[in-house]
Amino acid sequence: MITAPVALTALSWSQVHKVVEWIAGEAQLVLPVLGAIWLIVQILAKVHSTWIKPFNRKDK
Repeated sequence: MITAPVALTALSWSQVHKVVEWIAGEAQLVLPVLGAIWLIVQILAKVHSTWIKPFNRKDK
């Protein structure tokens, strides 16, 4: 006996598979870029907290 969800999945699988492949392809492009941006932000935050913030405290 085939239930409605199984039949619906079987009929729409090709479209779902195309969408999943597209998302995977985009993730391979976007995630490394986001990772690089995150790394740069973290480095800038560390530089700010280590070198820039102490100079501002000494001036007061």
